[in-house]
Amino acid sequence: MTTIVVNKEAMACDTQTNMGHLKFKANGKIIRWKGELIGQCGTVIAINQWLKWYKSKNRGEKNYPKTEEDFAMLVLKPNGDIYHWSNGDLEGLKIEEAFFSAGTGSEFALGAMSMGATLEQAIAVASKWDKNTGMGMHLETL
Repeated sequence: MTTIVVNKEAMACDTQTNMGHLKFKANGKIIRWKGELIGQCGTVIAINQWLKWYKSKNRGEKNYPKTEEDFAMLVLKPNGDIYHWSNGDLEGLKIEEAFFSAGTGSEFALGAMSMGATLEQAIAVASKWDKNTGMGMHLETL
């Protein structure tokens, strides 16, 4: 998968993408939409379905993507609020912490940030220990 980290002002991710047994460097895990930062991790199919639903004017249970594919999304609102979505979440979970993480390296990143690491340092720690995280870091600020 990947690792996405967020605080009230910015979001960062690694740049490694995995496809079967291949791994390569790519960008685009964090997008901007209507002043928000959206961090994406999971399969391309699930991410695209969720983004289409999220950007839709007709959000709701009826239109929520039906997928068995794993995904997790972090949304940083312009006011600094952090939301987390994953499989089956119709409404994002508002994170009441100063920072959060998603993806396969999220536990490593959360541990690092809990000890005072920056977003960049948290991605570096996750890259060291998670085989699906690596190949550099990308940072976006609000």
